[in-house]
Parts: sequence; structure tokens; C-alpha cells
Amino acid sequence: MASKPDSQGICFIGEINVHQFLKDRLGENPGEVVNTEGEVIGEHKGLWFYTIGQRHGFTLKGKIRTSNEQWKHVIPPFYVVGKNSEKNQLIVGFGEETLKDTFHVRNMHWMKEEYLGKAGVRIRHGGKIFPATVQKNKETQREYTILMDEKIQGIAEGQSAVFYKGEECLGGGIIF
Repeated sequence: MASKPDSQGICFIGEINVHQFLKDRLGENPGEVVNTEGEVIGEHKGLWFYTIGQRHGFTLKGKIRTSNEQWKHVIPPFYVVGKNSEKNQLIVGFGEETLKDTFHVRNMHWMKEEYLGKAGVRIRHGGKIFPATVQKNKETQREYTILMDEKIQGIAEGQSAVFYKGEECLGGGIIF
């Protein structure tokens, strides 16, 4: 196993087509693709087929309304920025709409002791470590707000956030 290359799929199942795996087990559940303003701009085949930051796999209509209220035929690259499971809607955005500089973490596990203040945070396995500030939420005392030094793409609910001080791993939790 040590010689096996890294996986970003469902590594415990083996080499499979993840889309086909999900389709075989969950089927399809078509729904609307909406922009960040809630306007319907396309269709999807089932929310479980898409991850935050994904850029393909959904169908868009030929025209979109841009932020300055003009209709365009040229469709910019849209990325999944959220999901509304109650309405079965896939939310997509482009440009600045795909970037975030704040998120929340719960179910924290600290390696030694709780750490608040400047730290590095990694939100993807093997991804870049970004500078951020860890703050404790005053209301809950068990959840944390993470303030990024810069906006980044792909922060998603359910992902792990792992915190570092230099080379030392401080701990991690789940983004919500």
C-alpha cells in the first residue's frame, strides 16, 4: 500500500468511476442550477454528483444575466459554490462569487491545547497552507470562526480544516 499513489476519489472502494458508482446506487434526481442571485440558469442530474469548486457536469442555458444587469451569450466558467437540498438546487458562481475569506469549524480536536490567533490552515489534503486567524465563537464556545488573510476558492461544508503553527499540527475540525 505504501507504493500506491495518492487518491482523491473513494479510495477504500478501489478504482471505479465515482459518477457511475453514485448513479448506480442513488440514481438521478434532476434539479435546477441557479446563480448566486437565485435565478435559474441551467439543470443538474442530482446534487450528490457535485462538489464545491467543481466546474463541470451541469448544463447551463445559453444566456446569463451578469452582475451589471446585462444578458450575455458567452458563459464564463461557473463553479459550484453551494447546494440547497430543500429545493434540490445547485448554486453556481464565477469570479469573486467563488471566493471566501471566512468560514466556521466545529468538532475541533486539538493535539495539545486549544489555540487561538494566527495560524496556517489547510482545507484540502495535500493543498496549500493559507495564513488565517482562529477565533472562538462567543455564543457556542465549541465552534470557531476562521478569518483568512486572503480569499480562496473551494471552502466547503463537511471538509476538514487542519491548523498549523510552522511545521507543528495544532489540530483540526469540520467546516460547517
